[in-house]
Amino acid sequence: MAGSGKSIIAQYRLAYLYKIAEGKLHANDCLILGPSRLFLNYAARVLPRLNVHDISQGTFADWACERIGLKNYRVEDAVLIKLLASEAPLETANFCQASVLKNSRRMCDLLHRYLVYRQNSINFPANGLSYVIKQAGNLALSLSAIELREAFETAKRPNMNEHRERFIELVHRKLLEKINPTATKVFESIRASGTALLEKFQQHRELETLLLSRADEVRHYNDADLEDNQTAVSLEQGAQGLVELGKYYKRQGDLRLAEADRVQAEVYGLAQNPSLIEGTLLAVQAAVQNFWPDFDVVKEYRALLSNRSMSGKLSSDLFSETEIDLLSLIPQPTGLVLDISDIAGLLYLYRVYYGLKPKYKHIIIDEAQDTSWLQLEEIRCASQNGSVTVLGDLAQSIFSYRGVASWEEVKQVFEGIKTEYKEIRQNYRNTYEIMSFANNILRTIPPTSTHPALAIPFDRHDAPPILELLKTSNDLYAKIIEHLKRLRSEKHHNIAVIVKTIEQCQRLDESLRNMGYAEISVAHSGDFEYEGGVLLIPAYLAKGLEFEAVIIVNASADHYTDSEFDVRLLYVAATRALHELHILGVGTWAPPIQFAMQAETG
Repeated sequence: MAGSGKSIIAQYRLAYLYKIAEGKLHANDCLILGPSRLFLNYAARVLPRLNVHDISQGTFADWACERIGLKNYRVEDAVLIKLLASEAPLETANFCQASVLKNSRRMCDLLHRYLVYRQNSINFPANGLSYVIKQAGNLALSLSAIELREAFETAKRPNMNEHRERFIELVHRKLLEKINPTATKVFESIRASGTALLEKFQQHRELETLLLSRADEVRHYNDADLEDNQTAVSLEQGAQGLVELGKYYKRQGDLRLAEADRVQAEVYGLAQNPSLIEGTLLAVQAAVQNFWPDFDVVKEYRALLSNRSMSGKLSSDLFSETEIDLLSLIPQPTGLVLDISDIAGLLYLYRVYYGLKPKYKHIIIDEAQDTSWLQLEEIRCASQNGSVTVLGDLAQSIFSYRGVASWEEVKQVFEGIKTEYKEIRQNYRNTYEIMSFANNILRTIPPTSTHPALAIPFDRHDAPPILELLKTSNDLYAKIIEHLKRLRSEKHHNIAVIVKTIEQCQRLDESLRNMGYAEISVAHSGDFEYEGGVLLIPAYLAKGLEFEAVIIVNASADHYTDSEFDVRLLYVAATRALHELHILGVGTWAPPIQFAMQAETG
C-alpha cells in the first residue's frame, strides 16, 4: 500500500541479513531494483544509517543493460509516450498489449526456440576450412565440411557461447594435428619425385655408356669407311645429348631431395611453435566468424521480431496470428536506442546464450507491481539462493503493460522456492483526509479492470485537500506561486509540484520563471537527484517519493481522462503528500477528481 513503509521494511530486512550473516554478506552480493534512480537515491539514504554501504542499485533497465554490456544505449518507453498523449486509444491499447506479450512466459518460450533455431541453422562451408602455413613452404591444411560438422557435435555444451568457443578450440586442434601427416605426405611426394629423377639420370648414364661403346666399336673395325665414321660421330653426339639431359635430371632430382629434407626439417616440431599456434588460432577464429558469427544480442532480437515469417513459424502454437503481428508493433529503434518493453527479452537471450551465472545472495525489488513476469524470471535467475524481497502496490500500477496483474504471478515465478506473502494495508505517510481522498480517486478505476485493495488511512488528522478550479492559465500560475511562497514561509522544505508529463514540467517551469518565480528544480528524468526544496516532477516519476506538501497542477478534464492509467497517475500524485495536498485545475475537473469530490461531500 502507498505510504505503508514498504521500502523501509525491506532496507531493515537487508540490514538484519547483514547482521546475522556475520561478515559473509557483502555489498556486491546484494542488489536493489526500483522504478527510477531518483527514487533509489531518495530511498537509499536510510541504508548508511543502518551500517549498510555501497549496495548496487538501479532500475531493471539499468541493471539489465549493464549485465548485457549495453551501457551506451538509451532506453525509451514507446507505450508510456502513447499513454501520456491520451490519443488514438486503439493504437495505444495495441501498444500496451504488445508490451504485455513481450514480457510474458510465452515470449520466453519463443526466445528459447529462436536460440535453438540459430544453433541448428549454421551453414558450414561446402569446401570445408583450409589454412596455409607459409613457414613450411605454403603447406596447406584443411578440414572437410564433414569434419567441421563432427567437431560441432562434439563441442556441444550447456550454453551456446561455450559451444562456440569449444568448437573453435576443436577445429584449431584438429588443424594442428594435421601438420605432421600432411607434411609427411608432402615431403614423401617430393622425395619420390626426386628419386624418380635420379633413376632417370642413372638410366641416361647407362644409355650414354652404351652409345659411346658402340661408337668405339664402329670406329675400330671400320677406320677406312667414311660412312661408318659418320655413324660413330652420330652415336657420340647422341651420347653427349644424353649426358646433358642426365645432368638436368641429376640437378632436379638433387633439388627435389633437398626440398624434401628442408620441408621435413622445417615441419619437425612445428605443431609446438607458439607463433604458428597463435596464427592458426586467429585464422580459425576469422574463418568461423564467417559462418558462425559472434552473438549480437540486439541484432538477433531485432532480426527475430522484424521477420514475421520466422517469428510466426517458431511460435505458431504460442501466439495467435494477431498476437504475432503485435510483437512487431512497437517500432524497433535503430542505433543506440532500445525500448523498455524489449529489455527483459534481450537479457534472456544474452543470459541463455552466454550462460550467465547467479550472482546475488539477496535482491530487493521495490515497486514490483511494474515488474513483468519475464523481468522477474531474469531477477530470479540472478539470485544464488532465491533470497528476494518483493515490494509493491497494485494500486500504483502505472506501468501495468509491463507489470504483474496479481501477486500470484510473482509466486509462480518463484515456484519451488519457499515464499511468504505479507499484506500491509495500513497507510502511515498521509493524513487521514489525504488518504481518504486518494482512495476515492482509486475507486473510479473502470469496472472492467481489477480493483486493487484500498489502503487503510492512518488516524492522523489535518486539513483536507484543497481543490481550486481557476479560469485561465495565468490564474493557475499565479495560484501556484502564491501557494509556494506560503509553504516556503511556513518552513516546508520538501515540496512537489506534480504535472502529467515532462513536457508540461518544462512549460510550467518556463511560465513560472517568466512570472518571477525561479526557486524551483525540474526532474527532467529519473536520473535527477533531489536534495530538497521545490521540485517540479511528472506523476510517473514521483512514485515512491514523499513530500511535506504537494501541488497537483492541471487536474483538469483536458489533461486527465477516466482511463485506468490516468486514475492511477492521480492516485500516485495525491499519495505523495505528507501534510498538505493542493489540487489545481482550469476549466472543468478531470472525472476522477470530480468523483472524489462528490464522494467527499456525500
